[in-house]
Amino acid sequence: MATPQLITLANQATLLVESTAGRAGSPNGNIFFDTANDRIEIITASELANVDLGSGSEANPLTNAFGITLQALYAFARRRRRLNTSLRKFLPGVDGVFQFAGAWVFINGVKLASNDRQKIRQSGWIEYAASGAIDRIYFGVRSLNNIQSTSQPFIQLAASSSESDLLAAAPVNASRAGPLDEAFQVFGTTANGDSGAGNFDFRTSRILLAKVRTFGYTQGEATSTGSGVGTLQGFSAGFGLGESVSPTNSFTLANVYGGSAVSPFTGILFTRWASPQTKTGFVQADGAFTDVVSNSASASLAQIRARLDAWMQLDVDIDTNTNGFRPKRAAPLYTIDDTGRLVTRRGLFIENIATADRQSIVFTDNAGASKTYPFQVQISVSVSDAWANDTLAWYQCMFKDGASTADFDTAGAVIVNDANGDAVVGTSADATGSSGSYRIVFAFDYDGNNQAGLTAGTDKTIVFLAEGDGGAQAAIVEIPVTRQATIAATALSEPETNT
Repeated sequence: MATPQLITLANQATLLVESTAGRAGSPNGNIFFDTANDRIEIITASELANVDLGSGSEANPLTNAFGITLQALYAFARRRRRLNTSLRKFLPGVDGVFQFAGAWVFINGVKLASNDRQKIRQSGWIEYAASGAIDRIYFGVRSLNNIQSTSQPFIQLAASSSESDLLAAAPVNASRAGPLDEAFQVFGTTANGDSGAGNFDFRTSRILLAKVRTFGYTQGEATSTGSGVGTLQGFSAGFGLGESVSPTNSFTLANVYGGSAVSPFTGILFTRWASPQTKTGFVQADGAFTDVVSNSASASLAQIRARLDAWMQLDVDIDTNTNGFRPKRAAPLYTIDDTGRLVTRRGLFIENIATADRQSIVFTDNAGASKTYPFQVQISVSVSDAWANDTLAWYQCMFKDGASTADFDTAGAVIVNDANGDAVVGTSADATGSSGSYRIVFAFDYDGNNQAGLTAGTDKTIVFLAEGDGGAQAAIVEIPVTRQATIAATALSEPETNT
């Protein structure tokens, strides 16, 4: 028989069999009613590989991975009380509160064996003492969207969604990887003799956050309040929790974070400042940020995002200061908007974003205001080995058609400034790269540059000259500058043969 994914009301009659002994003895079935100790044992395939379901010994269909609903257990208990008259000598142990919401109770002091509660699916419940007082309450959490079978979901029970309360709420891993379908205790008291119940009441004083954070996948998170659950009681609810493959993260985790991490990832560090840091250079006004991510090795935005993803799995303090930040407990460090831009969480700034990536990020300052960079174009001009190796070679960039007499090839020609306001002029010492791939790279402020009498924020054509003096001949290229993140051009000087 193929193993079902879940034992429910529909299949319990053919997949469950009562055992005459508990797991401490020699069980021969997958459900044992321990009337001597008021316990119900759920005996899975990991403990009892085979059972007789009526046609001889076969694989136990009840597994830790897939589990059983309390509705199925309730129906099975009712059937066994009809067929096994010895069970009628004892009060029943399972009852339903209302249908189709996964709400159940364990009554008359009967409870699940302590290591069996995590095997229940699509259900929440209340456990009563024999006196009728409540001992425990378990709230069931079900993920509604895709979660990879190897991903580890977890929950937090926090006093609120504030940063301080989230950081104080320890993560609790689900008992199994893959889709989340498990109950978590939200109330406990030892007053009635249940010594392991604990003493707490999270029903109205906590929100439940369900999360999944797997490297290489998008961050998944849902809350009880966002799922329409106003109080955590003995029932089950669906959470819009899920994940999908990250379109930008193709990196190896060991390279991104940990003892084997490599550059540029090792240059990405998190600092929480005691006082807000003012950041400038936006289209909007300056912004104040408490959290700053450094980028000393000039990582790309995709590499930065991978480092953030790696952090979000860590329940350790990653703050380079002493103010404390445990990312696994906190809200995600970023989201992705409808246009694919990375939007930082409130109060987070990332330093040294490459020109080519600046239109793909939105910062959110401490006040919740969005901050974006002016549109800058990264211009990369390929130059020849002959030019790069000519120690006297130089380059210069000018506007082709300036206003009035500011045209190239006239006395009024205007040298182009880069996004920092520095003239695009220099020598072969400025070339980056290696043999066969030397380049001169600079950023052009598309939205702000109004040199040569030209209007900012409009297309322009610039002229790039690369000339040698003894080692390379002259090369010249016209570069149309339009509103796009990167522009590539070529100015390949031939080796000098005329001297």
